[in-house]
Amino acid sequence: MKIKNPSPEIKQSINSAVEWFKKSAIKGYDFVIIKDEKQYARGTDGILVPKAGSVLWARFYNMETNKPFFTGKDGIARDSVSQIENERRVGYVWYGRWPEKLIDEEYPKWLKENGN
Repeated sequence: MKIKNPSPEIKQSINSAVEWFKKSAIKGYDFVIIKDEKQYARGTDGILVPKAGSVLWARFYNMETNKPFFTGKDGIARDSVSQIENERRVGYVWYGRWPEKLIDEEYPKWLKENGN
């Protein structure tokens, strides 16, 4: 998006990327760290909980299904963060809000400067 006078192909790539981010957003959930010294060896756990108005993206997506996936030390892709070991749930950032600024601020500014 920093290229001056982007070609039609670059514009298409940027528009497609932003559309993918919008399509891949996980709405209505938040990933929180809970504390429970007695239940968890590390004293915490990471869980996905419903939260109205929240928007997240997963760290990894299966490119065939466009669904998030998670892996533990065994390297096997899982459908849910709850399916991997506790140490991996709290020791890695599985969810985030990384594309928010891109979608809400940077992309609209880029569109205004470069058109569709």
